Amino acid sequence: MGLFGNKGSSNDNQPLAPAPFPIGVTPQYISQQEIVLKLREKTLSLSGDSFDITSAQTNQQMFKCNGSVMSLHSKKLFTDPQGNPLLTIARKIFTIHTTFNVYRGKDTDDHLFTVRSHFTFIGTKMTVSFRNQATNQDIELKINGDFFQRNARITLGENGPVVARIDRSFLNLGQVFADNQTYYLRVAPNVDGLMMAAICVCLDEKAESK
Repeated sequence: MGLFGNKGSSNDNQPLAPAPFPIGVTPQYISQQEIVLKLREKTLSLSGDSFDITSAQTNQQMFKCNGSVMSLHSKKLFTDPQGNPLLTIARKIFTIHTTFNVYRGKDTDDHLFTVRSHFTFIGTKMTVSFRNQATNQDIELKINGDFFQRNARITLGENGPVVARIDRSFLNLGQVFADNQTYYLRVAPNVDGLMMAAICVCLDEKAESK
């Protein structure tokens, strides 16, 4: 199913302005340049919803995300191209609002950030809460998704600058297999690309649960 549906939409190709300070939880994945990641979803994967994540500019493999259909907490593991664990996404059960906790590597004691949904009649609203590595301050990112326009923006606070943008206008472009869907994630300079990719997967998981 995916986050936004199946029809195409116009793509906003305008570059994002640099974040006012480094934002993220894994500083090694903060770039000084804007990056665009392509997240290809393999919905018929036997291990659960999984993603291949590449650079849209160079087609270089950046990350992999593997799901586990047997996990009680619907866990997903992010790895680098060599298979080294980077992040674990664990969906919290028995909560009114959909909640994901994200941990460093496979260590579910090393909590990095939380993604929590909010009630809304239209689209998706979520909050990302974390301690920013660069400033050692607690920060919130706000996610607003539009199911009709099939896009989402991640902003610094409610009315702050856009730090990442998700689009599905190139859904299935050049693809043959119906079980593959693609997200394009544009990440602003000075923002953690790995963290933004994990947030995108949380959004997709939230949409799948509807």
